[in-house]
Amino acid sequence: PGQTRIRLRFQFHFRREARFRHEHRQDRLTALGPESATARDFDRILDRLRQVCELRRHFGSRLETVLAGLWGGIIIPPSVEPSACDNAAALRELGVVGMETRSDAEMERLSSGEQMRVLLARALVAQPELLILDEPTTALDIAARASFAEALDRLHAERPALTVLLDSHHVEDLPRATSQILLLREGRVVDAGPPENA
Repeated sequence: PGQTRIRLRFQFHFRREARFRHEHRQDRLTALGPESATARDFDRILDRLRQVCELRRHFGSRLETVLAGLWGGIIIPPSVEPSACDNAAALRELGVVGMETRSDAEMERLSSGEQMRVLLARALVAQPELLILDEPTTALDIAARASFAEALDRLHAERPALTVLLDSHHVEDLPRATSQILLLREGRVVDAGPPENA
C-alpha cells in the first residue's frame, strides 16, 4: 500500500495514523511529532492530507490539467468541450514550461517537479498579467528546482511583460531573469534592488 508520511523536526513522542481508500488501493497516512502536539493538531494535518489525495484523484492528463485553468477549476467542467484553440493554448503553455512531450500522460505518474511545471502552465493558460508564486520549489530536489527556474526564464523570454512575484527562502532558486529582489527579515525589509546589488 502507498504511504504518505509527515516528519516534524523534533524528538518524536506522538504518533497518529489514519487509513482510507484512494482509487483502488489502501493508503495509510502517518504523522509523527513532538510531545507538545495534541491529537487535534494531527487530526487536522491528516484531514488536510486526505483532501490533497482526493484532489489529486481528479487530475487527469497534463493537457487536461492545463485546460482546466481556462475555467479556473481543477477539472474541466463536464458541460464543456475544449475547442481546438483551447487545446493549442494549453499545449503552447506546456511547451513554455518544458512539458510538451506526452501531454496525455497522467499527472499522478509525474514527479513532483514535473507536476509543479504543469501547474505553472495551468496558471499561464488564463493569460494573467500578474503571477504570484509562493515558495513553488520548497518540496523539490535540486534538479527539479533548477528545471523550474529554467521554466521561469523561458516564460520571461516568451512574455517579458508578465510580472512574476516569487516568494522563496532560497536565493539560488531565483531565475536569471529576476530584475528586483526584496530581502526580508522578521517581516521587515533589509535590502531591495537589482540582483547584482543584493
